[in-house]
Amino acid sequence: MYKANVISTIKQLIDCISNGEYDRIPANIDIHKSWYSGDMTRDEAIAEFKEWLDGQLDLWHEEYGEEFVIDAFDMNSLDCNDLDFIEYSPTSHGNRLDFWFEIDVRKTDNEAPLIVFNVNI
Repeated sequence: MYKANVISTIKQLIDCISNGEYDRIPANIDIHKSWYSGDMTRDEAIAEFKEWLDGQLDLWHEEYGEEFVIDAFDMNSLDCNDLDFIEYSPTSHGNRLDFWFEIDVRKTDNEAPLIVFNVNI
């Protein structure tokens, strides 16, 4: 049950990113502290990430002449052998991108895990 909740939460995160619905990222998901500066809120830090990601996808578009997106969640992109540290390799139109998400998972008293994500290039 716990593993299913972790996977479901990661699916929500990836689908929110894929759909550009950063404001719908669940409250039990945070972005790594390296995205925060000063007294930023969680939403402001996630907005910084969104700006970086959009810029990266645009840069690749200019360089390669094709559109880059973050595809919806795909179980095949998820490496969850260790439920404390998970990696997700996003794709664009089915092709792996040059970065991946690192996801730290902390168990809480209830069934909803606390997830902190970051990007690794």
